[in-house]
Amino acid sequence: MSDVTGLHAIDVAVGANVRRIRKNKRMSQTTLGRAVGVTFQHVQKYERGANRISASTLVQIAQVLDIPPAELLP
Repeated sequence: MSDVTGLHAIDVAVGANVRRIRKNKRMSQTTLGRAVGVTFQHVQKYERGANRISASTLVQIAQVLDIPPAELLP
């Protein structure tokens, strides 16, 4: 469900998980973006929940972070 900002809670939660795990692995947004074929600005938007992450991109991100995709879900 959307909040007043128009963001969906699940998108925000998934993005926060991407950010937390990426930072724990000391990986930059640029490095993650290049690995999945997007710009670091896209990664920023994913992490804020402003852009939804497609299933295929979610799997790619999980592979790059060396985690199971389910770890990114709320």
